[in-house]
Amino acid sequence: MVAAHSLTRDINCQALAELAGLSKDSTYEIRELVSAVIAELSIDVAPLPEAVFRKAGEAARDYLAGDLGFRPAIRQVTELMFDRNYLAFDVRPDVGVGQFDDLWLLNEWIYAVDNGHERDGVYYFETSEDAEACFKAVATVLAVPRT
Repeated sequence: MVAAHSLTRDINCQALAELAGLSKDSTYEIRELVSAVIAELSIDVAPLPEAVFRKAGEAARDYLAGDLGFRPAIRQVTELMFDRNYLAFDVRPDVGVGQFDDLWLLNEWIYAVDNGHERDGVYYFETSEDAEACFKAVATVLAVPRT
């Protein structure tokens, strides 16, 4: 659908036109054509770890601006940062940054809270405010635009 919308906005290339004509079940063909579209349009695509980090940064900026609540922000960030495809990379933007050391605690805390085990969450943080203070430190680092 995005390919078709792009064509209507005069973003034209042969591979994009082919992509627009495929059904969503054509996963192999889609995978092949996406690479061709990127090449034909000379799109600069960030490596996966950088792209994930940038997307997590969007959620962090929304949280810090007051446009996204604390718990939804944690869910978005941890879903991205704990994705197995992201974690498979040895070189990631979060490695070696101290503010991310307790991100796994936030992940476990939000899991406990989401599944009705809020009292179990005290193993990770005494209060919701403690969890939010920890997340704010993470969000502050994530929110800084990377070059």
